[in-house]
Amino acid sequence: LELFSDEFFTASVQKAMASAQKHEKSGNEAFALALSRWVFKEEGVLRVGPVSHHRKAEQEPPTAYTIMEDVVYSIVIEQLVEGKWVPFDATDVQLEFVRIDPFVRTTMQRKGG
Repeated sequence: LELFSDEFFTASVQKAMASAQKHEKSGNEAFALALSRWVFKEEGVLRVGPVSHHRKAEQEPPTAYTIMEDVVYSIVIEQLVEGKWVPFDATDVQLEFVRIDPFVRTTMQRKGG
């Protein structure tokens, strides 16, 4: 709980070098408040809406994709802002397809020792 103390909020900071500029107030208060707003779901809360995917030039999703197929993937992401869900506006949302199934699985035969 020291993170939320007055001492932590009002602490000054300075780089380790003696000649470094000393700042009268650190960013501790701003950090603690942003963290608490996120923890109590007052800020930074996202939800996923409809998701769809299919091969390019098709409309229905297949049971599996192969490596060289072009895929169309669509997702709706919303953010809670002041109690209302609004579209999430970001330019760094990433998607990753991972193939976790092996191409071939076979039992190896023991030979010798």
